[in-house]
Amino acid sequence: MTVFENIAFGLRVDSIPGTEVKERVFRVADTMKITHLLSKKPAQCSGGEAQRIALARTIVTEPEVLLMDEPLSSLDANLRVDMRTELKRLHEEIKSTFLYVTHDQAEAMTMADRILVMESGHVQQIGTPLEIYRNPINQFVATFFGQPTMNILSGQVRETGSFLFVTDHFEMNLSLPSAPSFGGGKRVHLGVRSENVVIGDDGPEGRIKLIEPLGDETLVFFSCGSEELIVAKVSAERVFRPGDPIRFCFNSPGVHFFDPESGVRLT
Repeated sequence: MTVFENIAFGLRVDSIPGTEVKERVFRVADTMKITHLLSKKPAQCSGGEAQRIALARTIVTEPEVLLMDEPLSSLDANLRVDMRTELKRLHEEIKSTFLYVTHDQAEAMTMADRILVMESGHVQQIGTPLEIYRNPINQFVATFFGQPTMNILSGQVRETGSFLFVTDHFEMNLSLPSAPSFGGGKRVHLGVRSENVVIGDDGPEGRIKLIEPLGDETLVFFSCGSEELIVAKVSAERVFRPGDPIRFCFNSPGVHFFDPESGVRLT
């Protein structure tokens, strides 16, 4: 059968009138950008095209629940972005439930109403994209979401009138709202995202190792007494060069603590 007949097959089984079949096939083909393929046979199509045809064949029947297992994995980067937008629009339009499996955290964050995070067959956390991003339940979830990945540093929190985070290479004051439940002196992992690493006039000294300009912002990778790199996300207007000395601190509300052994987030 041609691509058109493949997409139309489910509609014909349901005895949908021919004019409506044609209208719905052309509408979904236009959405999937495969109108030019309708007269071809599936064997004449590329892998990415075949994946879009399969999506079209599913969506055209307007099911109540769609199960999708990495449906965009064979598409190029630009088309994946376009298809994410189209699938989100389709979800709003047809009001079906989408159960969408992906290893791409950007797809999950941009498309989902709720995310279920799994590791090795076990559910780690369920929540909205912002809940997952801002309040990860453990270190696995924290480092899986976000680009670049969350900075993880090993150290201790000591209470000396204020709260001091102490590593083998630097000390930093943290403005925590209350005393950590795990108490002072315990070895912990501190997690902080790049947007909460502040390069300024205060704090420990570091030295820039690498710069990654992204256009609207810049990633600055620096070390502080070790080979382990910390990454900060800064405005593209700020100019840094490898080898430059800097000072840095953390935006305390964006700091998380994790148990080094279990990975569970500590309060």
